[in-house]
Amino acid sequence: MYFYQDNVLPQGEGFGWHPHMSSRLGLFRLIVGDGDHMTDSRTRPAMVAQKLYEAGRD
Repeated sequence: MYFYQDNVLPQGEGFGWHPHMSSRLGLFRLIVGDGDHMTDSRTRPAMVAQKLYEAGRD
């Protein structure tokens, strides 16, 4: 799951969550959302749960 506002790491070729870190996973399903992992897990838990559901389905 990748949140657009989650900017803990600087974005760039050798940094960031996606695609730098996610490229190490091999085959994966990229689920994106607007927000960040700290704020939205507290203020919009239903949205985070929906994204986790989307990530787990086949």
